[in-house]
Amino acid sequence: MVHTEERLSLDDGAQTTLERWGDRGPAILAIHGMTGSRKAWEQLAAHYGCEARIYAYDQRGHGDGPPDGPMTLHRSLLDLYIVMSAIPEGVDTLVGHSWGGAIAILGGRRFDCNRVIAIDPMIRQADAAWYDAFLRSLKKQKLPSKAIKKLRDENPPAMWDLRADLERYPKPLLLAVGEGPESLFALDDMKFVRERGGPNVALRVFEGQGHNLHRTDFDRFAREFDTFLARTP
Repeated sequence: MVHTEERLSLDDGAQTTLERWGDRGPAILAIHGMTGSRKAWEQLAAHYGCEARIYAYDQRGHGDGPPDGPMTLHRSLLDLYIVMSAIPEGVDTLVGHSWGGAIAILGGRRFDCNRVIAIDPMIRQADAAWYDAFLRSLKKQKLPSKAIKKLRDENPPAMWDLRADLERYPKPLLLAVGEGPESLFALDDMKFVRERGGPNVALRVFEGQGHNLHRTDFDRFAREFDTFLARTP
C-alpha cells in the first residue's frame, strides 16, 4: 500500500502534516478528535487503503500540527478548507471523531464533498464539569492540556451548537454514536436528530460502546461505513 507524508502550509503561515495511505479509489479525509492525531486513523487506513485514498492531518495543538494559534471552530474550518484544497482528486467523504466530528459536520455543509461520517461528534460545547474531569485525566496520564483548555475557553457554548447545522442537512450524513455516560451525544441530541435531522441524516447507535466506538467495535463500524457508502453513491 502506498504511503506518503507531506508538510502543508496553512493560510496563516503555520504548517501541519498531511498523511496518505493508498493510491487508488475515492479520497476519504479523516479528522481526529481531542488529544488525537492523524495516527488515530491507521486502523481505518489499513482496512480501506487498498480501495480508497485515506488522508489524515494534525489539527492545531495536536501531533505535528501548529503548536499554538487559535483553537476556535472557525479556525479549524479554515484549516480544513486548506487541507481539502491540497487533495488533488477532491474529497469524496469527510470522516471525523469527537471535535473532529463537529468539524466534519460543519465542513460538509460548507465545502465540496459527497458525504460525511461523524463519530460520536461533539455537537455542543461540553460543560465545565466535563472539561474539569477530562483535564484531570490528562494530568494523570501526563498528557498536554494547553490545546484542550483553549478549545474550552475560545469556544463559548453559544458559538458551539451544531443542532441547527444538523437540521435539514444538505447531503448524506451518518452519525455513528455511542451510548451511556462515555458518549458525547446526549439523548436530547438523538431526539433532535430523529425529529428534525431530515432524510439525509442516518443515526446509528452503537449499544455497549462509548466515545471511541470506531476503535472498540471497529468491525461493526466498518460494516456501517460500507453500508452508508453503498447507499450514497
